[in-house]
Amino acid sequence: MKDFNDNAMDGGSVGASFELFQQVRPDIRFNEWYAVERMDARDDTFSYDGQNAGIWFVLRMERSWFLHAGYSFLYRQYEEPVGSTSRSHTLSLLLERTLTRTVYAFAGWDRQRYEAEGTEEAFGNTLATIGIAYSY
Repeated sequence: MKDFNDNAMDGGSVGASFELFQQVRPDIRFNEWYAVERMDARDDTFSYDGQNAGIWFVLRMERSWFLHAGYSFLYRQYEEPVGSTSRSHTLSLLLERTLTRTVYAFAGWDRQRYEAEGTEEAFGNTLATIGIAYSY
C-alpha cells in the first residue's frame, strides 16, 4: 500500500525485481537490477505500469568505508490520459561507513532528470540523504 497524503494518489502496488552482483576484485563490486511495478491508485490518472533498471559501482576504500556510484532509469506508462508516459534518469553517489556488522551510516546525493510526455520542459531534482541503517 502507498500513502501519499493525497487520496487520489493512494493505492496498492505490486512488483517484482531481479538483481545481479559481481565481485570483480576484493575491493570492487557491481550491482545491476531490473524491476517492474503495477500501481493501482484511487484515481486512474495516477495508476501506472512501471519499469526500473540500473547499475551501481561499489568501491571498498578501506575496511569500513565504501563509495557507491550509480545510474538508474525509470519508465512509467499511465492509464489516464491513455498512453501517457514519464521517464526519469538518476545519477547517484553514496558514501557508506560500516559501524558494526549489521549497522552502517551513509550520506548520499542524487541528481534526477524527469521528463513527462506532453511537456516540453524536463525537470531536475537534487536529493540529499543521510541516515543510519540496519541490515540483518
